[in-house]
Amino acid sequence: MLLLARHFIGVLVGETGDYPFTLLTLIVIKACGILLPMYTILRMIDMVHNIITHQYPVCPKFFIV
Repeated sequence: MLLLARHFIGVLVGETGDYPFTLLTLIVIKACGILLPMYTILRMIDMVHNIITHQYPVCPKFFIV
């Protein structure tokens, strides 16, 4: 979130250079550039976790009641 805030402030201050896009478009593009890789990595971690938990199920006899 700090990266997104840094890019947002940079766009508002005017560090956009000579981009032919509107302010909203720049914010959306920069947000996607940060959030999409994070989402992809979290999905991959979730898939690996699901594979491991299905491959090695927890035996109920180890639970203390």
